[in-house]
Amino acid sequence: IQGRLKFLRDQVAEATIRVEVRERDVQPEDPGPDAENPSLADSLGLAVQGFLRIVGAIVIGLGYLIPLAVIALLVWGVVMLVRRRDHGAS
Repeated sequence: IQGRLKFLRDQVAEATIRVEVRERDVQPEDPGPDAENPSLADSLGLAVQGFLRIVGAIVIGLGYLIPLAVIALLVWGVVMLVRRRDHGAS
């Protein structure tokens, strides 16, 4: 039992403390009724927006990567041609 009490005391000592800091004389904003419980349609709309943004980011990323890949392939091809010529001359 003593070991369990020590364990619980250690856990309580590392508990999370939540602190809110506000200016004096400022009223907190009322988040409104929809802030805590968004509707299913709103949640689905946000999910679709997030998905489309990810697809857009992938398309933009490919717009950067494809030209770099073409340049890398050209450099690789030149290196391979130079190596073949060096091995053929030996």
